[in-house]
Amino acid sequence: NANKESNGDTPSIATLTAGGGDGGDRTSLYEAILAANNTANSPAGTPDMIQFAIPGAGPHVIDVSSGAIALPTIVEPLIIDGYSENNGGAASANTTSIASAINATILIVLDGNGLASPGLSIATGGGGSEIRGLNIQDFDGAGIEILDSDDNIVAGNFIGTNDAGTAAAANTFGVSITGTSTGNTVGGTNAADRNLISGNSASGAFLSNGATMNTVEGNFIGMQADGTTTLGNGGSGVFVNDTANATTIGGTTTASRNVISSNNTGGRL
Repeated sequence: NANKESNGDTPSIATLTAGGGDGGDRTSLYEAILAANNTANSPAGTPDMIQFAIPGAGPHVIDVSSGAIALPTIVEPLIIDGYSENNGGAASANTTSIASAINATILIVLDGNGLASPGLSIATGGGGSEIRGLNIQDFDGAGIEILDSDDNIVAGNFIGTNDAGTAAAANTFGVSITGTSTGNTVGGTNAADRNLISGNSASGAFLSNGATMNTVEGNFIGMQADGTTTLGNGGSGVFVNDTANATTIGGTTTASRNVISSNNTGGRL
C-alpha cells in the first residue's frame, strides 16, 4: 500500500536543499529538477541536491505518468538522493558484501506506468550528476538515460523491479549510456553503490553509439535482491555494441565484480 504522489504540483515530494536551488522550499520532483536546471550552481562546480521528505512510512510512489509529460532532462550537475527520505520511514543504503543479499530500504519509487520516456535523463551540461536510492520502474524507455554526458554516477538503485527487488516492473532498458558519454559509473566498489538492475524488457545496461571509458561494476544484474534468485532482463545483462569503446565490466577486486545471471541473450555482448 504505497503512498501515491503525482508528478504535478503536489507538496512535500522533493526538497531542493543545496547549491543554487530554491532555498529549500518543498516542491514537486518535476519542479525541483526544473529549478536546478534553471539556476546556476553555486559555488560553480557544486551540484544541486534533491532530497525527499514525504510523510508516512512509504514506499512513496511518484506517478510520473500523472502529469502526462516526462521529468525534465538534467542539464546541470545534480544529486538526487532517495536515501534522504526519513519522514516517517527511514530509507537506508545497502551494507552487505557482493556475495550477500542487498539489504537496502528504498522508499522513493518513480513509476512511469508505461510513459514513453526515460525515467531520468542526463544530457550535455548535466555531467557530474549522481542518481542514488531510487526504485525506477515501468518506463517505456530507459530507467536512467545518459546521453552525451560525462562523469555521472548511478548507484544504489533498483531499476526494473518492484521496491522490494523481488519481481519485475520493467523499463525498456535499465541504464542506457549513449553518444559521446565518457567516464560514467554504474554501481561502484562500495556496498552502498550496488544497483539491482533486473526485470527490464531489453538489456540491463546498454552502452552504444560512441560511449567511451565507462564502468559497470559491483551490481546485481538479472538477480533478485536476495542475490540467489534469478529474475533476468529481456536482453543482455550488459550490452556493449561495437561503437562503445574501452568499457570496464567488473574489475580486479571482489568488490568490483558484478553478479550477472539469467538474462535472455546472455550476460554480455
